[in-house]
Amino acid sequence: MKKIISLLLAAAMIIGICLPAFAQSAADTPEPALSPAGDYPVIIVRGMDFTGLYLNYGKENEHTCLGDVNIGKILKAVGSALFTKLFKNDRKAATHILIEALMPIFEGYACNEDGSSKYEVGTEKLPGAIGQYPEFFERETYEFGITRTAAETFGADKVYYFNYDWRMNPLDIADEINETVERALAEHNCDKVNIVNCSMGGVMTVGYLTKYGCEKVNRLICVSSTWCGTYVTSDLLQGKVVIDETILYSYLLHLNDNFAFKGLIKALKFTGAIKLVTKLAGKFVANNKDQVFDEMMIPIFGNMLSVWALVLPDDYDACIKYMFERPGTKQARAEFIAKADELQEMMRNRDAMIKNAVAEGLEIEVVTSYNSAVAPVYERSYVNGDAALETPLMSGYATIAPLGKTLENADTSSPYVSPDKVCDSSSALYPDNTWIIKDAPHVSGSYGTDSAEFYMWLLSADKPDVNSNADYPAFMVSDSSQTLKRWN
Repeated sequence: MKKIISLLLAAAMIIGICLPAFAQSAADTPEPALSPAGDYPVIIVRGMDFTGLYLNYGKENEHTCLGDVNIGKILKAVGSALFTKLFKNDRKAATHILIEALMPIFEGYACNEDGSSKYEVGTEKLPGAIGQYPEFFERETYEFGITRTAAETFGADKVYYFNYDWRMNPLDIADEINETVERALAEHNCDKVNIVNCSMGGVMTVGYLTKYGCEKVNRLICVSSTWCGTYVTSDLLQGKVVIDETILYSYLLHLNDNFAFKGLIKALKFTGAIKLVTKLAGKFVANNKDQVFDEMMIPIFGNMLSVWALVLPDDYDACIKYMFERPGTKQARAEFIAKADELQEMMRNRDAMIKNAVAEGLEIEVVTSYNSAVAPVYERSYVNGDAALETPLMSGYATIAPLGKTLENADTSSPYVSPDKVCDSSSALYPDNTWIIKDAPHVSGSYGTDSAEFYMWLLSADKPDVNSNADYPAFMVSDSSQTLKRWN
């Protein structure tokens, strides 16, 4: 059982950065109450959705890329693996049995060695203004909620929802974003749009800005965005798989606010169960990590170019070395690496590109959250996050204390320091345009919530910043219903 637990944790490293959205209820679209900034159309670039990619999309045999989790088959594989290890003393063969049991769950997402999709995969595309798709107004959560609220606030003809295959090269997805931009400009006879990028949509938007420039963007709003990359990809693509007892405990404790659940997790820690799981997982990682990467992680996730766009430039060479110089040669992956190199150049030039655009009139607003643990499977998973991604990077380099800690010598009289001394946004790229919300979920903005209304204010107000509106200061607190409150 220790092998299956550890292998699932390894697989969870990518799943940990995605949050699916689901349809929930319907609503009519009233007359618009406000105009978006500049009276320009709004494009919402959504994030990753693991359940939103389909094999044989649009055909009779269409089904989600995420395979069925057959517990019976997995348990059978665990038994077979244990037998192979105990009685044949063949650790490699035992691990291979487990990998073969898990591969069908993720195989549908696999990419070829050039970064293209291994299988025929498609996803929902809504190229026109959202008002053309009445079925969309059944949806309420995450990007759906932001889009629906924007349609009701600004008019459904002025709002566009951009979806895409999140595995693909951001510089190719840029072409699709550009088609949506050009369509919105033509349909509204204007020269600019407002873009809201959410989660994985951040790096895709960077791809668009890099390839097509910033001239046609009036306001850029980054929501729980990957615009600055992620630690999870940078660490794991270097093979820095780390299972720490304290971090695992914190992660489990933050999974659910239910009193009984928290009591169970505390009991598991008290009895030493979490320590035992950590020890077994660490041993499995030490003995089997390279095999798991070779047989599962590289074929499924390592060939996704979008993942490589998230690697921090300082870590890129080490990631290439671990992923592609072991056990093969760098030359064998030259075509893929050339594309990854191009994405790294894009990310290295990102800050200067956006800074120049801001100097020429681009407005940028950044919203992120903190006080939740991220997936406890990588070296820097001690950071503060929103249960999916890391706050320091989503915020554009604000200084954030590790989860459960505070910043030493933090000056709470500073408008850039949060009242709990956890966040200092003075180091962020755009401190006066960066909002950091305690306890908010990854990509908040569900329909009918304060969070959704906050985004409408960001989209409509004249040059909003953290001092513009007393209701929306730089630091706020969210409850489970996404009601936003000022600090007491």
